[in-house]
Amino acid sequence: MPKVEEQGRVRAHRWRDSIFVQLVIRYPRSARLLLLVLVLSISYRIWGIGSYLLAQRARVQVIESIRADEPNRFEEAQQIRKKLDQIIQNTQAFPCAEEVALEASLAKRCSEWQRDAEQALSLFTEMAKRDVLDPERVADFSWICARSAAWSLLVEKYEHALDWLVRGETWRLTMDLAMPEEAMRAWEALRKEIMGLASMQIYVPAVVREVIVWPLMDDGARRVQSDPILRTDQYPIKCEGVRSGSYLIWAALPDAGYQAYPVQIDRHSSVEVELTLPGVVLNEWKYVPAGNFLSGGSASGSVRLHSVSLPAFYISQDEVTIGSYLEFWSSIEDVELKEEWAAYYSDSTQERVMLWDNEGGLQLPALSLAHPIIGITGEAAEAYCRWKSRKMGRVIRLPYDVEWEKAARGVDGREYCWGNGLEDVASFFNVGGFSGQGIDFMEPVGSRLRDASIYTVRDMVGNVREITLSSSVGEGRSFGVKGSSGINSLEVSACARVEAFEKRSKDVGFRIVMENIN
Repeated sequence: MPKVEEQGRVRAHRWRDSIFVQLVIRYPRSARLLLLVLVLSISYRIWGIGSYLLAQRARVQVIESIRADEPNRFEEAQQIRKKLDQIIQNTQAFPCAEEVALEASLAKRCSEWQRDAEQALSLFTEMAKRDVLDPERVADFSWICARSAAWSLLVEKYEHALDWLVRGETWRLTMDLAMPEEAMRAWEALRKEIMGLASMQIYVPAVVREVIVWPLMDDGARRVQSDPILRTDQYPIKCEGVRSGSYLIWAALPDAGYQAYPVQIDRHSSVEVELTLPGVVLNEWKYVPAGNFLSGGSASGSVRLHSVSLPAFYISQDEVTIGSYLEFWSSIEDVELKEEWAAYYSDSTQERVMLWDNEGGLQLPALSLAHPIIGITGEAAEAYCRWKSRKMGRVIRLPYDVEWEKAARGVDGREYCWGNGLEDVASFFNVGGFSGQGIDFMEPVGSRLRDASIYTVRDMVGNVREITLSSSVGEGRSFGVKGSSGINSLEVSACARVEAFEKRSKDVGFRIVMENIN
């Protein structure tokens, strides 16, 4: 027992002699302050941990609440989408009040979901890494990205939907996280739905030398050819995994040249394209193959964008020239008809002046035989067509407005001949640059190389406007005017736009159509 007490006294002595105890004895106030700081630090740490746990619980509750509410919200949005699709399928007219209200409601619901999704994802930046890596939170992050992609699909914002998937994948790579096999299959199925990949089967006549397929892409206001995805002389052609959008097929004709076949491929579609060759290949005629194209739109003033099917036809590459029309006019024997079907314009004194004299000599120095004919009536244009029909032994007539529209815009529903938008394209066309009284604005046909449609039909944007026949049911026979001119704005050239043709004009001419030759 004495030995144990002796050991205790030794330890106590050592404790009293330690540096820490000596400092506390020597500086008692500092020791108390140090102790207070230590207690406060431990308390703050405990408070911080408690606050984080409470905040984390609140964050989890927010995410769980969003997950619980989303199915009902999405189902309601789907019902609105279904009603919208039914209205669109059942009418070609412009959106009614109900459709506008439904679109606004759907857009609002989608915007609200995107806001909530962004809020939920921002909560992950406030979590500790151990909580972020919790399997439930990992599943939450992926679920939010996947559902946001589904919402973007619902409003047909496919690029946004793909961005959401990329966001989820980037986050997993950053965190070095693997996705369960079942979740990965669902993720890839969603990706396929977003991509909307289609297939295209092309049937090609054996005499075609080769086929080239280009995707068309928007380059600013213009829709232009991208790099070709296929070039082959092996037929038939099967293309799998094709992205939806606008494409241009070129078929090399047996002798020389290429024939254009624009194609619009919808999401998840299986498209079959039969390349029918033109019956005649003449420089002055361009072949427009049979098939559907997207017609109408806001510029039409009457119908929304919708699909219209047309048989094949030929359209003149250029507007009818003064030289060609003079040949017709010179053949007229009836004096009254010859006067009626002559071409006139009003000079600076508003006096009506004929473009040529009785012998067919041009009276205006600004004109040549290569300029487009102007200043005639619709009846005179039809008389020219009858004369041309007799001369060629084929059916020649004015183009219907939908034929003109297809020859100008192709099949993909672009607003203008060159694409969509008006930025940096005006210099390519003879439009809107003349405000005088004369006809000096006109240029010989084909002068602007960029003023060519996807079928290489020239001057469908500017130079002069063109007479067409109405194709509307119930209107009877009437004339319209399409395109723009040197005295009209670029906006007027919208492919779906048509104006009534009431009288001769110094900026209105015409081109002709030849019906298909089997």
